[in-house]
Amino acid sequence: MRLANAGARVIKIEREEGDTARHYDKAAKGVSAYFAWLNRGKESIALDLKGKDDLALAERMIAKADVFVQNLAPGATVRLRSGAGSVLA
Repeated sequence: MRLANAGARVIKIEREEGDTARHYDKAAKGVSAYFAWLNRGKESIALDLKGKDDLALAERMIAKADVFVQNLAPGATVRLRSGAGSVLA
């Protein structure tokens, strides 16, 4: 949120069913007020990082990024990596 407020293009990668917080209520144009507030200024894409094609797309996106912030469980990026040169590693 702070990066987006500062003018950065922020792309949030969500699981296929979307962020759980999207579904708390429908107060803000069909998504939860909490989700809308917390993610204002961000773009979102739903990917299955366990799928080869979606993981490759995520890696291409991350390779072009100036900043990569992840909020996965400890060790998840190591389990997801597709090769020794993976940007997720």
